[in-house]
Amino acid sequence: MLMKSLMMAVSTMVLASPVLADGGITYDNIADDGVGLTFVHGPAPDFEVLQALKLESLQTPIPFDDVAILPQMTGGWPGVAVFDYDRDGDLDIYVSNSAGFANGLFQSQLSQNGTMTFVNVAAAAGVAATDHNSSGVCFGDIDNDGDHDLVVLGRNDANKLFENLGNGSFAEIANSGIEGGTLWSSSASMGDVNGDGRLDLIVANVGDSSNGDWVFDVAFALNEHNQLFINNGNNTFTDVSASSGIQELEGFAPEFAGSAGLTWATVMVDIDMDGDLDILFADDQAALRPAIAGPGGIDRGFIHVLLNDGSAHFTDHPIILNAFSTGAWMGLSVGDLNCDGALDLFATNFGDYAVGSTAGVPGILPLGLESSRWFLGNGDGTFTDPGVGGLIATPFAWGTVIYDYDNDCDLDILSHGGIEASTVVVADNPGAIHQNQSCSADFVLDNTAIPDDPSCVDLGGQPIPNCTEHIRRNVRGLAVGDLDRNGFLDIVTVSSLTSAPPLSLLPAPDAYGSVFDETALFATTLATTPDGFVWIGVSPSPGDLAVEMSTSNGNGWAAVTVRGSIGLTSLGRVNRDGIGAILSFTPTGSPTVMQPVTGGSSHCSQNSLERIFGLGAKQAGTLEVMWPGGVRNRLYDVGSGERVIFPEIPCSFDGDWPSLGEYTACVTNALTDLHSAGVLDSNIIGRFVESAVRAFQDEQ
Repeated sequence: MLMKSLMMAVSTMVLASPVLADGGITYDNIADDGVGLTFVHGPAPDFEVLQALKLESLQTPIPFDDVAILPQMTGGWPGVAVFDYDRDGDLDIYVSNSAGFANGLFQSQLSQNGTMTFVNVAAAAGVAATDHNSSGVCFGDIDNDGDHDLVVLGRNDANKLFENLGNGSFAEIANSGIEGGTLWSSSASMGDVNGDGRLDLIVANVGDSSNGDWVFDVAFALNEHNQLFINNGNNTFTDVSASSGIQELEGFAPEFAGSAGLTWATVMVDIDMDGDLDILFADDQAALRPAIAGPGGIDRGFIHVLLNDGSAHFTDHPIILNAFSTGAWMGLSVGDLNCDGALDLFATNFGDYAVGSTAGVPGILPLGLESSRWFLGNGDGTFTDPGVGGLIATPFAWGTVIYDYDNDCDLDILSHGGIEASTVVVADNPGAIHQNQSCSADFVLDNTAIPDDPSCVDLGGQPIPNCTEHIRRNVRGLAVGDLDRNGFLDIVTVSSLTSAPPLSLLPAPDAYGSVFDETALFATTLATTPDGFVWIGVSPSPGDLAVEMSTSNGNGWAAVTVRGSIGLTSLGRVNRDGIGAILSFTPTGSPTVMQPVTGGSSHCSQNSLERIFGLGAKQAGTLEVMWPGGVRNRLYDVGSGERVIFPEIPCSFDGDWPSLGEYTACVTNALTDLHSAGVLDSNIIGRFVESAVRAFQDEQ
């Protein structure tokens, strides 16, 4: 597959393919090509408990009313991060694993020898964490020393903080303050919520999933509050969860005020673009929706939007728009989908097909109630729900990313995922690419980018129609990054388990006339008998890692990495990674596309911090950065194929300056400091000064 990808890339350049408005991208999984990406995601410790119950069912069926005793999601909650941990200019991959199985740190060899091969250096680097029941991961420069540190969450295990030593290895920081006890933590995100230039940490917690009580029986008592940790500046953190307002969630019935939700994903992002970082939670409704549970049901699955007042105190404004506002929300991604200058979001959900598959009752819920879908921002932290349009229905998903996959000047959406739900395995999402139509936030499915896999066969050996190579992978962690530096983002996913043969994939009970109908499949692990559930004798296999390389369709692109300048210039205030910045890019004659730089999103995962903007057939564009705190910088004439390192220049072109001269002096002094600190080459200082002056004049 690797050779095939290289040959396709070469032929694309040689034939000078025409620039395509949409699509024209295919992905090729190189993880099976002997390139050093071998990884087995082992089952969680409660997998053996479930297996014992399955064996007992062969003698005594599990009563239908006892489904809640079954452990949930025993494949584990793996996450993935794409980052340059060794600062050699290429992107490496970190992936988490269950207790008893080593986490992986796959060091790219692209800078070393020019090949897309990897070496697993987790043990040598000190981050294998074999005895740790790991879940979500995120990274960021917590000590502002120029390299990425690593946070690894624990599923019923303490969280871990690994300091990057700058020599290719990490040291675990004991008693850092983020351990969190033995909570069931899922996802995390870094960002500076109090404006002191240091990265803080938000941790999303779920609750004890050793059985299904929290899914079927108990609304709130088993849920665990999320946690906010403020960076003290000495590799320690202070827990301010109770005083910050993040635990004062709105939307619940009055009798449940002050309760925690079941949070699968979180992201720190300046969602209302007022200069400070806000926090979003994606909370799970599970099976206690009133339409399923009857009078005992209670609405609890909201997307919480916690707006920062500027002092790291948050007020919740949950997205409650209509009957479709609650859901089994599981993943979050953010970007401007309709080019209107406001940040939008995509949230993954249980999907329109999975409820019928798990309950065995077609049409149990109204169409759209469980759709994974996008919400359009109004610019003030509120949103509009446009529905899913011509897609009609959407599938289950965990991870998600908003990115311009085909570099056509608008942002598209990728979602991925499947779930082991005690009695069945939902397998209805082999990777859904929602292709944006001319930045309208009107999406169609690109079902050709991820090709079919001929190894997908049923028990009789017959090919399963529309079965991609991911349909049997229950993907959880999802992140993107430009691994081969060709200007197109590649996809990294980790699955918690695999529905390998002889597990048979069956069509979901529901069909809606949607393009997703054809891939809506599921596998049964417990058969229904008159006396209860009985194991069919087959269980899912361990999960794995997939690394899918994107081809090029000939469209242009520009790549941007931001650098905060705190400690490097006198007025610098932004963390060294520039996390929290919002980037806007305007290709010549085209609408502006906007992406934030986030320190963790998706589900249990984090994308590369580099942001890639598509140019289509355009040759150049204008780049603007709004830094945390509100300072704005601009760079003109960013060319196609250019990789820009954009430093924080703590002099806003739209500020209240007495004169152009004083503004220019501020810019020049800051750039001189950054050059002295080794952040900027001297030959690019003039370009930033010229752009700064031009931006100032354009603003007048």
